[in-house]
Amino acid sequence: PTPPTAPTPTVAPAPAPAPVPAPLYECAEDDFTTVAIPDGGPLRLVIPSEYSFLCILFRVTTRTSGEQFFTPLGRAYDGYDWEAVFPEPLEYDCERAGGECAVTVPDLAEDDSEELVLLSLRHNVSDRESVSRFLTQATFGATLYDLDTFGNVSYAQFLREQIDMAPVYHREFYRRHATTRILPLQTEAGIALHPCDVGSRWRRFAGVDRDDNRVAEFREFFLDDVFDPKTNWTNVTFYAYYVDGHVRTELEELPPEIEEYLDELLYVDRSDERVGDDWRIEVRETNTRITLEQGNPPVYFNWYLELDTPFVTVLNISAELEANFSVVNEHITEGEQIVLNVALNDTQCNEISRTTQDPVVIRFEDGTMWAHSPAFEFQENTLTDPLPDGGGLNAGQSNTHLCSNAFRTYENERYCRLSLEETACSTEQPQSESLVLDELLLEQLYVLTGEKYYNYAVIYQPLHDETVEWSGVDVSPCLRDRPYPLWAVEDLDEDDCRASETFPNQETRRVLLERVAEEFEDSDNPYVTDVRVRSDDNCTVDEFTAGTMLWDNETKTCYRHVHQDWLSVFDMTEWATLLHPGNAIALGQGRRNPIKKWAEDGNYTLFFPSDLSPFGQANPDDAHKLRRWETFSPTFEKWGRLGDQVSFQELPAPLRVPAVAEYFDATIPPSGAGVIVCGSPREVDNYGASLENDFFQIAIDDENDNSDRLFENQRLAEFIHVAMADDVNQLGQRVGFSLLQLFAISSVDLDSEEEDTEPWVHYLDHCIQHAFGKYGDLLKDIAYSPMMGKMLSYMGSRSSYYMLERRGQTVFPDENFAREIMQLFSVGLTALNMDGTPILDEFGDVVQTYDNEVIKEAARGWTGLDRQPDRGNLESRSENNYIDPMRIKPGERDPFPKTSLQGNYVGDGYPRCADRPPQHFLKRGTSFRLLGSSSTTALYHEERLDQFPADARFTPNSNTSELYEVLCAPDPEDGNCTFPSFVELQESLECDGEECEVDTLYVVRIDENYYEVLPLPCVFEAFFDGLLIREDDDENKCADPRTAVARPACCLDRDLTDTDNVYAFSNCRYPGEVITYARNVERCEEAESLISEELSPCYARSIHGNDDGQDILNANGRYCKVMDEVYFWTNADCNVTAKVDAEGRIALVHEFDVPINYEDDNHRPVSAVRDDTWYYFTVDWTGGFPALANGCNSSLCDVVDDYCLCHTEVVDQNVLGDTPPEDLAGALAGLFIGSFPVDMYDNATYEEDPVYWSDGELNVTLYVPLGGLPSNTETIVEWVDIYGRVRRMRNLRREVSVGDYTFRNPVHFVEFTKFETHEYQVRHEIDALLDEYIYHPNTAPFISRHLIQRFGISNPSPRYLEAVATAFLTGEYVSGGETFGSGEYGDLGATVAAVLLDREARSVVLDADPTHGSLYEPFLKVLHVLRALEFVPNATFPLVQLDDVQERVGQEPHNTPSVFSFFLPEFSPAGPVGSAGLVSPEATRLTGPTSAGTVAGFFSMVKFGLTSCENGFGYRLTSCSSLDEGDYSRSVGRLTANATLEDLELLFAPGRLDPLTREAILEGVATVAGDWEAELRVLWQLFLTSPEFRASNLVRKSGLALPDNDLEPNDRPGYRAALYLFLNGGADTYNLLVPHTCEEGVDLYEEYADIRGTVALDKEILLPINVTSQNCTLFGIHPELPILKELYDDGEVLFFTTSGVLFSPDTNKDNYRSVHAVTQLFAHNIQQKEQYIVDGYETIPGTGVLGRLLTVLDEDGDNVGAVSLDQVAKVLEGELGRNVPIQFLEPGGVTEFDPDPSTPTMRDHIEDVNNATHLFSSMFGDTWSSVFLSGLYDAEFLGGILDSTDLNTEFPENNRLGDRLETMAKMIKSRDEREVRRDAMTVSQGGYDTHSGVEERLIANFQQLNGALEAFVTEMKNQSLWDDVVIVVMSDFGRTLTPNSGVGTDHGWAGNYFIIGGGVRGGRILGEYPKDLSEDGPSNVGRGRLIPTLSLDSIWNGVAMWVSNNTLAEEDLDYIIPNRGAFEEDLFDAADLFTN
Repeated sequence: PTPPTAPTPTVAPAPAPAPVPAPLYECAEDDFTTVAIPDGGPLRLVIPSEYSFLCILFRVTTRTSGEQFFTPLGRAYDGYDWEAVFPEPLEYDCERAGGECAVTVPDLAEDDSEELVLLSLRHNVSDRESVSRFLTQATFGATLYDLDTFGNVSYAQFLREQIDMAPVYHREFYRRHATTRILPLQTEAGIALHPCDVGSRWRRFAGVDRDDNRVAEFREFFLDDVFDPKTNWTNVTFYAYYVDGHVRTELEELPPEIEEYLDELLYVDRSDERVGDDWRIEVRETNTRITLEQGNPPVYFNWYLELDTPFVTVLNISAELEANFSVVNEHITEGEQIVLNVALNDTQCNEISRTTQDPVVIRFEDGTMWAHSPAFEFQENTLTDPLPDGGGLNAGQSNTHLCSNAFRTYENERYCRLSLEETACSTEQPQSESLVLDELLLEQLYVLTGEKYYNYAVIYQPLHDETVEWSGVDVSPCLRDRPYPLWAVEDLDEDDCRASETFPNQETRRVLLERVAEEFEDSDNPYVTDVRVRSDDNCTVDEFTAGTMLWDNETKTCYRHVHQDWLSVFDMTEWATLLHPGNAIALGQGRRNPIKKWAEDGNYTLFFPSDLSPFGQANPDDAHKLRRWETFSPTFEKWGRLGDQVSFQELPAPLRVPAVAEYFDATIPPSGAGVIVCGSPREVDNYGASLENDFFQIAIDDENDNSDRLFENQRLAEFIHVAMADDVNQLGQRVGFSLLQLFAISSVDLDSEEEDTEPWVHYLDHCIQHAFGKYGDLLKDIAYSPMMGKMLSYMGSRSSYYMLERRGQTVFPDENFAREIMQLFSVGLTALNMDGTPILDEFGDVVQTYDNEVIKEAARGWTGLDRQPDRGNLESRSENNYIDPMRIKPGERDPFPKTSLQGNYVGDGYPRCADRPPQHFLKRGTSFRLLGSSSTTALYHEERLDQFPADARFTPNSNTSELYEVLCAPDPEDGNCTFPSFVELQESLECDGEECEVDTLYVVRIDENYYEVLPLPCVFEAFFDGLLIREDDDENKCADPRTAVARPACCLDRDLTDTDNVYAFSNCRYPGEVITYARNVERCEEAESLISEELSPCYARSIHGNDDGQDILNANGRYCKVMDEVYFWTNADCNVTAKVDAEGRIALVHEFDVPINYEDDNHRPVSAVRDDTWYYFTVDWTGGFPALANGCNSSLCDVVDDYCLCHTEVVDQNVLGDTPPEDLAGALAGLFIGSFPVDMYDNATYEEDPVYWSDGELNVTLYVPLGGLPSNTETIVEWVDIYGRVRRMRNLRREVSVGDYTFRNPVHFVEFTKFETHEYQVRHEIDALLDEYIYHPNTAPFISRHLIQRFGISNPSPRYLEAVATAFLTGEYVSGGETFGSGEYGDLGATVAAVLLDREARSVVLDADPTHGSLYEPFLKVLHVLRALEFVPNATFPLVQLDDVQERVGQEPHNTPSVFSFFLPEFSPAGPVGSAGLVSPEATRLTGPTSAGTVAGFFSMVKFGLTSCENGFGYRLTSCSSLDEGDYSRSVGRLTANATLEDLELLFAPGRLDPLTREAILEGVATVAGDWEAELRVLWQLFLTSPEFRASNLVRKSGLALPDNDLEPNDRPGYRAALYLFLNGGADTYNLLVPHTCEEGVDLYEEYADIRGTVALDKEILLPINVTSQNCTLFGIHPELPILKELYDDGEVLFFTTSGVLFSPDTNKDNYRSVHAVTQLFAHNIQQKEQYIVDGYETIPGTGVLGRLLTVLDEDGDNVGAVSLDQVAKVLEGELGRNVPIQFLEPGGVTEFDPDPSTPTMRDHIEDVNNATHLFSSMFGDTWSSVFLSGLYDAEFLGGILDSTDLNTEFPENNRLGDRLETMAKMIKSRDEREVRRDAMTVSQGGYDTHSGVEERLIANFQQLNGALEAFVTEMKNQSLWDDVVIVVMSDFGRTLTPNSGVGTDHGWAGNYFIIGGGVRGGRILGEYPKDLSEDGPSNVGRGRLIPTLSLDSIWNGVAMWVSNNTLAEEDLDYIIPNRGAFEEDLFDAADLFTN
């Protein structure tokens, strides 16, 4: 035996060395004292225990220049633990017992440039200062009154009071105080008050301010046989003054100034509203303005009343009745306007039409006359109190006033009412086909309307005659502006046509012929069309060309240039019945009415002048001339042209009567009793405004309103008025303004709404309404807002399915809103933890929240939304309804499954429609919406409703039905039904009778009224074991037999032997009923007993129409009248297969075998699910997918063309077992199929006692099927998620299997069986889509960060952000004994309370932290000054009207520059903020001009009051000559406080005024000592410049002066300038540079035209250029850029094709996401930043490519300049301490600052106030002072230079870019005075974000660009500097090659950019234009988004070398372009790009 092995001896391990404790550091006790820490690594920090003590850990970096900056690494304050801070949040491990925190700090730099310090700070303030500090955050600024009345309430109590206050709504305030006088008395919006009604207004003066630009006339009259006591004459001559054909007053004498102009066409230029005030008339043709010395005449009529038809009504008012009138706003009107307080009962009142255009005058006993000033009437039509008749009574009194009934939407449907008024009207739109507008139609309209309305087409107007002289401005055929010249087709042969051609040259003829032929080819009107001449067309004409003929030899057509009204159709009813002066004359002479007679004789065309009529209407001597037409035609409504296609709804309102509707085969909405009337939020009346306080004008009439600036300013004035009111909940308004900045809308993108006020203030009210409500409700309002819809261009976006099926166009949905709702409104770009720190992936890169595929999917969910039709009672110019939520157009939606934001499906978690419980329409939560007396449903799409009577609707039994009882809601007293407008079942009802026999209900009849059903939301599955359903004799689809989606259908068994023609019966309970297949089987069995024949489900051709069997069913109440386009069940099997593309996306294909041999082709699937479908969507494949490249690698798939067609199998599996899983939360995350509540199913379905599981955090309830186990797939699993939502799921996962590949079964809301979708299904889908954003993990921290920043803390700590995000998440925040919030997720009241009450917001000592706090928002500082210094407006101007606030200050409500609002949350300005890696959003708008502009506005207000003097904020221009400081007589208001320096500090900088600042201010005050008022003015001015005023934390002055900005002399020769021209918004440069003629076999233009579709440019209009080294020998430049072609041909333009942001040359379709993971492709702000910095990995953060270039040149001894005309100039920014100061200019140059200072040494004192600070002073204060002083320096230094610099070139007028380039040209010319040898300049042109109307916008933009460049190039050549200047033109990104449904393009990637210059080696295209533009192209990552093949690095390498004159070393270039090494082989040098 083997001996045992000896045991191995055990060796004891050596004892581990004792851990060396990390070094311990403690903060110094003294204020502003540091403790040095030698190095990073593990540290221990003592927790300071004192209150009002702060200790901060900083890393201090010292640059080689000696400049220092610091980065915060942590802090402890007020006795709290050490906490992490941004930008480098470290992890602190704190043990309170030990009183210390452990942290590991990154090691310091080895070159000793970094050090660690602990900075100790102490700071405290008084209680009063603390309150001021709090109110500055929580309101629009503290006032002394606020502080005096704050009392002993806590901050929490203050918030509670504010939150509980009723909000003040801006729409309500505006409407209450708005009125408009002298307008068209009847408009679509409404009508004026009757002259005899209470509130009617009267005036003494004849002219009013709204007369501007209207036609003025002075008519002479002669009366004989009258006696004038003044002259004893028996005849009288007098004059009358007319405006737009309506008499205003009688004039005893003609104003002498006007005599010589009586034959001219005159316009009103000015009418100031007081008798004797300014009255000016304009002769527009000669641009002559005539001031009439007598001034605005009084209202007076004497002899005029003696005329046979005076057209004036005079009411004599007795002295007793005079008491019923009172003066309106006497302090404003000076007694010249009065208002009627008691209705007049004069018998004449009944004879006055409410819509009369003729004057109504009252005469007092003293002889004074007052003219009625018609006041526009707003009616009360609020959400909860809608107009009883919907405004029908008013609408019935007008020909044009639209019904005011608000459209029924989710917003108001619960408050709508059943109207019992006979005058009730409906805003539903009639539907009809279009008819040709011709004489036959005009005749029918005349006859069918009872021969009461006179509509005529006008022919033969000349373009000019002896009364209206030739004016090329007005009637030239070469006009390029609207109205475009009109051309008509003439029936002439060639000889006659050519004989009338009058062209000055053949080039003009060629141009016009080309344009005319083009327009007629595209026009639907065969007779006339507008013709637009392009900007570059060589078109010159003279007087004789107007009216020329034009022969087209190709088409043998004669065209004629005609008057704009040629063939136009006018409604002349009022002219014929009231207004024509000849009516009464003809009547008196016994002649026929001169206008009516033509229609009476059957003629509907009028010849004007009548002497041109072929019918001899008049002889030339009697004929009216053109001047008369021009004068009076504006009073006619033009509504079409002969040859137009018009629908019923496009007819004028008086013509839309039932008889005409029948002629048009139109459906007319119901009216009268039984109509549902709805209101709108805050739609109040303006009756009070008629009496007093009519602050605001109403934009009513597009044609006659010329006060755009007024309306824009009144929006601002309204905001200020509310903000300054004492009785307003300031916090609510502050929160609302903050939310308005989150959901920003821009006037730039809402140009057509710029003039309006009501839509803007209503939009703001969404934010006010939800300021303390739920974020999700606000987001829904924003998503449905037509203002946002237009702003982000998704209003009118249509699905690809709709566009292809209905329009034949292959386009995509607009992606604009789908992108911005995520990036800006909800989740942001990067994944966040709750504390705001970014989530990192395994490689340490930031995880992006979404990519472009998610956007593409989401865009499909934002289709089918459009503006509601116009209605009355809204402010209106045109397209007035930007108030009501957008309407859903279901047919335009995308019906297919959609991937959610988090990679699941939109609709996950919703129950399946297949799982609906029986009679689901009776279950709790189902809603019923009253339809009134109409049975037509809005929520369902029903075909051919006219085929059966309304009384065939399903009718519950009135005696036994619980449903009837609930909907009837009988009155307890009389038992009559009350018909509630909206009913939501609070508990489930029992079915009764036939209710138990149906699966669905759409509409139910309750007595004489109807209700439509809003079922509970549910989803359909895309894959299922299906049966075929089909339309009558038409197409087929698969349907899930468990869903109620098709009609009953049963066949006679005996018919089944007929293989050709099998027809079915339909056994229904009501017409249009749809049922499940199981119910269909039951119906067949039931029908057998009725028909006595055997019936079965079958495949039928169609449903019987007139069969005896069907008649029997109908007679037995089984009413199923034949309906086309409604599907019925068959028994044929139908399979859903998957069509898989190369990317793994799928489309649905329905396959089936037709069991009967039909010969026709109508038995294919509907087109959307055929095998040629291209409606792909994304699914979540597991294990890969069948790839086309691998032969589809599955036996279940076939390779078909370019896709795999795969057979599928649906596999069910349970997710949970019978016992709780170890990871309960993880298991629940695998449940996706929702369930209806268990109590909706029969009691016999589930066990009585549920099963409960819990893991301590999650509590789960499982409802197990009767006799089953938890693992059963029918088990319902219920729990509450982290958002507080009850989640209710089936224990079921449904996988779709394709062999080894699977994906989860997609769901969708819209049933595929009805592509004319039900609206309620779309509603549910939009709600689900919104929930994807609302309930996203990022939303809480993202929204919280925004609110924290808007309330004054730019860089919140992670702890603070998490506390606020937690309040958002839980909906609750507790502080100071108060509980805020509803406890529901997204509660903004709780969130705001957390923002304001958290310790970080309230701790005073944090004011000492140089990184804490923020710059104040500039507009908030303006408001604060107005409030705190007690601004009081003058009595004559009760509103605070400020002008150009956005331009001067950088922020203005309702005037945001873009959807990115005013401030970029990630903006990091150059200087201490940027160097620390922190952000200062408010610095986005802080530039020299805005800082100086703000201070200049303050200075002016202090010195003169609110005026425009010395660049004041005043809106009204003020005469400032000889105005002394302190003279407020010309102001419209002034600051009235007597605030001392202590008051100013308390109000604006509580406890923060540095002693040296105080000293500097008092030194300035001392210079005017002895004049107390002057001292106060100097005191205020200096304080308002201080950094303490503009920043919220402590400024610590060093006592040193700021460094000098002067340049050192430099004698280096030569000059170079790089001008960076940025096309802002993402220019569509694929229409700037287009392939034209290509190599044989390659037709890139055809590919271009194919993929660009509706946005492609015709080859013929391109400007061709010769090209080498590309696939095409000719490219084309956009036709509006001829300057580029000219310069290209001269070798001075160099294009870079397919260029853009690129991080690696190896980027391809497979890796582009990972390669660019550190950026966010396709996002505006991120890609703009990438374009500016050209440093993708941000190795030198906070700097731009030109800024780094200037740094290198500057340090090399070059004198360099940095000039920007943009408020954001990131491209010019350099490193702190190395940066070249940027000179910010205004478009016109610079504005002189404080030209007449209050003290001669004012500038010195300003500099002292803003002097240098300590290193650890407020970084925000330093930012302010640096920018402000630079702005003053630039204004002083550059102002004189630019003013004295003259150019030799005229730059184009009305060209914003031209103004900017003109300023840059002056800067270049003044280079010697500026002592600059190298300039870097930046300008931008906006408007390139062309999500809609791309070509129209490109034309406008390129015209501006072309004109600006043309002038600039000419000027550079004149300066002999063209060779020394390069213009670099770039944009955010390119755009998609494929268009969207708005004829626009979406965000792309690569674009075509270019450089221009005399030294450019041009005439070439560098880079490689794609050889394949198709979707399969190698660089196409989807929708024509192309990967750049040429990097920005390559381009800038060559540009930088040229600017430096090749003096840059390699290390310099590496610094300037940090990533250039990645493109080493592709870098251009200077010689590649330039000749010099």
